[in-house]
Amino acid sequence: MTFALAANLSARAEASFLRYALPLIVAYAAKDRLKALLQSVFAGWIMRRFPDRKWSILDRERDRRIGSVHERAAFLPFRRVPAEVLAKRRITRAHALEEQARPERVLCHRKTVVVASSPSPQAGAELSMLTEIFRLNLHRWLQHTDDPNRKVVFADPEDALVYQVTTRRVYNINVVYRLRAGTDEAPWHRIRVVVSRKGIERIDPVC
Repeated sequence: MTFALAANLSARAEASFLRYALPLIVAYAAKDRLKALLQSVFAGWIMRRFPDRKWSILDRERDRRIGSVHERAAFLPFRRVPAEVLAKRRITRAHALEEQARPERVLCHRKTVVVASSPSPQAGAELSMLTEIFRLNLHRWLQHTDDPNRKVVFADPEDALVYQVTTRRVYNINVVYRLRAGTDEAPWHRIRVVVSRKGIERIDPVC
């Protein structure tokens, strides 16, 4: 584009600069915005129809496939978070200003497990139970956290003195989850994961 503009201006030196430069700049900006819009639309179409991860559950003793797992994860704006999840999140809110005072990102994770039924009643119980294990790797995020130690100043009401201590800086991760079978309704639960730069400090059940 730069070469075409330079060649055009050199061939028509008597023409106004804005006459040729401005339409090219506007066209390039419009093309850039249109490209970003199409990428966003295409990414949304792909996300709704294809999982982020897909794998199979294999029975190695019988050498056959007995199920499949689809997994999706994405950051969501608050307007797309289910009302039940927001209610669990706000159950410990002391004041409405906390919505602006504590900005948060919402990561939505959904895993669908489909298990094939037994081919015949005589085959017996192949799976007596399923254990769901959810793992979230925090190492990449914790590398960008603030100083691992912080100074806390507090007043002791018993001796009326002010103290200063150095303690570990921690971050709270609210996990709202539910486990349901098929289309059956299931209650939402919430836990608070307290982490520091060294990893998970503790897990507190909230509701």
